Amino acid sequence: MSWLRRDMDVFESLSAWNEELMEEQWNTFTQGIDDSADFIFALQSPWQREKMIEHGQGMIMLDSSTDNTLKNCFLSDDDDRQKVCLYTIIIRDPLVGKGLPIAWALTTPKAEKPIAKVLRWLRFSTGLIPRAVMSDYNLVVTDDVTEVYDDLGEQAPSHYWCLFQVLNAFKRQAKTFLLDLADEATDDFREIAYSVDPPEPLFSSFYSKWQAASPKFVHHVKTQWQNNLEKWAVFFRTSVYQGILTNNYTKAWRRVLTSGYITPWERRRIDEVVQTLVDHVHTSYRRTTIQVERGFQRQHTNQFQRIAKNIADSYTKASLELLGIGILKTHSHFFISSFTHPTLKAYTIPFHEGRDVYYHGRVTQCNCEHYLRFGSASTGEKPSFNSRGGDPQSFQKATSRSTSRPNR
Repeated sequence: MSWLRRDMDVFESLSAWNEELMEEQWNTFTQGIDDSADFIFALQSPWQREKMIEHGQGMIMLDSSTDNTLKNCFLSDDDDRQKVCLYTIIIRDPLVGKGLPIAWALTTPKAEKPIAKVLRWLRFSTGLIPRAVMSDYNLVVTDDVTEVYDDLGEQAPSHYWCLFQVLNAFKRQAKTFLLDLADEATDDFREIAYSVDPPEPLFSSFYSKWQAASPKFVHHVKTQWQNNLEKWAVFFRTSVYQGILTNNYTKAWRRVLTSGYITPWERRRIDEVVQTLVDHVHTSYRRTTIQVERGFQRQHTNQFQRIAKNIADSYTKASLELLGIGILKTHSHFFISSFTHPTLKAYTIPFHEGRDVYYHGRVTQCNCEHYLRFGSASTGEKPSFNSRGGDPQSFQKATSRSTSRPNR
């Protein structure tokens, strides 16, 4: 018997795992570890809970399609009941710059509303309500997310569909209705998806163009896509963080899981999968975070951050002075006047010093609108004006008429 298996009986083994995890202060959720179509086993470590509360206020992402990692032979009855899926809840860790799994759930397709139960468990066990939820294009998941947060009314998280999944699904559907004209219709639909102006008026011209080609296609777009406009149109993504338009962090997680821990051709028993997640995956992610925190490993920046950093790097000390933008650096903070309203606003930017010349430290917080919306600075390192310094006189001169002083 493999030492990964606490018992030859898979349910006894999983029950033993559950007891061990709870003794180590892990948070687990189950409806009963037995041979049932309603089987659910979810787990979250104290460290994952801490990171979820710290970095998950902006957006959580759902991976609900990784179902090829288990030896699906421990549940009886028909084939569907034997299939067990691995669901992963992911956030973006702004410190490391990558996706971070903060909970896992193992369940069957026949379990009633598994995503709703897992999200509700996380909501009430952590007290966290994110500003947004990202998932693949999936109406069942959409109903589950709505059910969990429906009591919050207008304060409920926004729910966004992965834009890549949306465009891919639309193109497949367009081929069914329009055949060779599908690519052209997809181009038109993409213009609606990326419009920075209210997209509703664009549908009128879209329908006028395609009504003659296929009335059924137009009806499909109205019922399937226009009715769910706020879940995929970029215009409505007012709480999208770090430019996240697709579920790319979940795709990266799947690659990590299948290339580094469980290969696609493996079929591991469920208790062995739990052991892999607990002892290997969790340990690896935690080690990486510690290395970045201590400056032994660099942070990763995404395209959104790199663009913002390039803009910041384009400013010189002379151009900042000409614009009336004052900068003051202390041992722990930058104070900088607003670029758009330098005489009216100024911001406080705490930072941590780096370990040496290769690790330049990182911004930890800011009271500007950008940071409050996107959850991190333009880069994980200090602002690009660090090397240019700044002195109290220039800052006070630039902000002498400021009505919103930085908090010292």
